Amino acid sequence: MNETASGTAERSVRPRVLRCGPSALVDPWAGQHRDEDHRRRQLIDAFNELDSMAHQVEHRFVELGPDACDRERVHGEVLVAEAYRMVGGPSGDLQQVQNQTGELRRLLCQITSDGTTAGMSEAATPPMLSFTTSRI
Repeated sequence: MNETASGTAERSVRPRVLRCGPSALVDPWAGQHRDEDHRRRQLIDAFNELDSMAHQVEHRFVELGPDACDRERVHGEVLVAEAYRMVGGPSGDLQQVQNQTGELRRLLCQITSDGTTAGMSEAATPPMLSFTTSRI
């Protein structure tokens, strides 16, 4: 509550939390913005995954050194630069971020399959990798 010049209390704009049972709390404001919060969370998670994938591709090319195919290295540099541009940008489209992550994942599969990128055909589609972390 805010106090006015006359000394009377004035309610804030945000509605109070309501009790709807023994332990349940309902915040009308939160309910109205649930979908927006969910979309933001999805976008944040997608950006984090894109950033991680770009770092992994970059790191893999450093590990390979001169053994990496020049064509794949150039393609990787372009994809990584675009990924970092997207991550550093003000906002993004979830679908574009997911597509860029998929491209990086495919490239990482190609350059990881046999240690080098030489001999990989462009038509070959590597299997999708799933990167998970376990929490202890």
